[in-house]
Amino acid sequence: MGGAVRIRDSVALVTGASSGIGWATAVRLSGAGARLVVHGRDQARLAELADLVNGVPLTGELAAPGQVDRLAEAALDVAGRVDIVVHNAGSGWAGSFDRMPQPDIGRLIAVNLAAPIGLTRAVLPQMRARGTDT
Repeated sequence: MGGAVRIRDSVALVTGASSGIGWATAVRLSGAGARLVVHGRDQARLAELADLVNGVPLTGELAAPGQVDRLAEAALDVAGRVDIVVHNAGSGWAGSFDRMPQPDIGRLIAVNLAAPIGLTRAVLPQMRARGTDT
């Protein structure tokens, strides 16, 4: 156990990849030799990124019920395995904290906390089986 993460020939799943840091992370991982599965909400941008990095686009909304499990299953189906997960998807709030509507609170918790935990739990068993969970 321990040591550096091997990127070349690994399969990396990047959430929130349709723009910004997620996009840049996918490009860098691809440049380092990883195979990419990119996830986000913007189907057109994901298709553009997938073409750029020779990856597989998976579109979805992580706040939607069951989406995290569907994402894990789809990523494993299309790539055969997941070696690296970059939890980049995030939701934010602009405004007075004490006026944040309950649906926005639920969305923040779903995307920023529950999705990374659920996605990690979903792909971890196959990582452990191959010894790539370090």
